[in-house]
Amino acid sequence: MRSSFENTRNNDNDSFPENLPAFPKVTPAKGTNLVWTRQLLFVKDPDPAGPAWLALRDTTRGGEPTAWQFWTFSEKLGTPEQAKNASTFLADQPGQTNLPARELPPGDRYTALGQFGVDVEYFIAAPAKTPRHTLRYGETWNKNIADKSIPDYQDLLHLQLPGDGAYAVALFPRQREDAPPVFTAFADGSVTKVAGVFGTDYAFLSLDPVEAKADGATFGGTAGSVQERADFTILTLPVEGSVAFKDYALAASMAASLRVQNDSLIVAFTAGHQGGDVTIDAPGAWKVETDGAAKLARNDKGQWVLTVPAGTQSLRLVKR
Repeated sequence: MRSSFENTRNNDNDSFPENLPAFPKVTPAKGTNLVWTRQLLFVKDPDPAGPAWLALRDTTRGGEPTAWQFWTFSEKLGTPEQAKNASTFLADQPGQTNLPARELPPGDRYTALGQFGVDVEYFIAAPAKTPRHTLRYGETWNKNIADKSIPDYQDLLHLQLPGDGAYAVALFPRQREDAPPVFTAFADGSVTKVAGVFGTDYAFLSLDPVEAKADGATFGGTAGSVQERADFTILTLPVEGSVAFKDYALAASMAASLRVQNDSLIVAFTAGHQGGDVTIDAPGAWKVETDGAAKLARNDKGQWVLTVPAGTQSLRLVKR
């Protein structure tokens, strides 16, 4: 998903909630010459019980200072080291209390300890070496109705940039008893690697088309992902571009994915596409499993070119 907002104006609405805690100090903008582009990539495991996480990239242009904010319906927010022992960290949890802004220890990792044993891991791939703040705000709804009160208190992660730049943040929810994954940033924060007991994911987002590399993964364009598991690998392009991982690669002018599993390749597409050619790098000789209008041939570079009719949902390639 990608959206842009231009000439964003200052918010001159003076109707703020009561008891709003003090926010971090920010340098006010001098004008409205701001272009904000948000990109969002949802990386979801095929197994419903597997990981599902968000990669966000917010890019600003126009020279104005900006602030990035994300709220979690949580009990407390801190560094992974602080949150490692949840019972100790939550011994002084604020509960239904508003807290003013405080600066967090410097770093790129923070944990929001949530309700029902589900926590959120933050990884800030960009910006680096800028202030990080948090505060707590909320209120209790229906507090004057017996047995109907609903406390709604949230913790804020607040980032800042003095001018043009990008906020690249991964949000990874997990069960508290599960070990947190290991996060790594590549290519100036345009690629985030997430590794855990489930396997390894790579997520790529860039405002402009570029080529980015991370370990054994290579991306071209503006968005893509790789999901490596014990028995399969999935390369995904949500938009036009290319993605390669180890011996396999996918390039397409439309959204497409390539699942490598055993002796088969499954190529899938979004509904309503207009058809076209998909280029695949895969060792060995392949054929389309079922007869139909789809055609598979080699080009002069030895790659496989799959010609897909409009509306095709998925095709399975098998070894000859």
